[in-house]
Amino acid sequence: MNVCFYFSDKFIFPLFEGAFLFLFIYALLHEKGFLRKQSNLKMSVERGKESWGNFTLAFGIASIVLMQIINSANALHGYKTIISITNLFMLIYLVFFNGWFRNKVIGLIIRSQKKIEKF
Repeated sequence: MNVCFYFSDKFIFPLFEGAFLFLFIYALLHEKGFLRKQSNLKMSVERGKESWGNFTLAFGIASIVLMQIINSANALHGYKTIISITNLFMLIYLVFFNGWFRNKVIGLIIRSQKKIEKF
């Protein structure tokens, strides 16, 4: 098989979609408690306006990138509408309803804000 095949949309796009589906399933299982250590400890967090603003920004950026990847790929032509709708619903769930994923987003933002710039 030609090495260029591994860089083509026919290989990369399904790989990307599989990775996104894996992330969705992993986050769903983690949220339902299947991938956590069982404990009687219960915690809850009420998010403030700044956190929700960050989630909205994260959703906006991620949805633009996601839709651009889908629209620019030549693979799976004819199925892009259902792929787009499915991916957007999965992204909405991850960003706005999945606590594990939201904690990862907030952690990434905090690490980015605390990064010291060196010149």
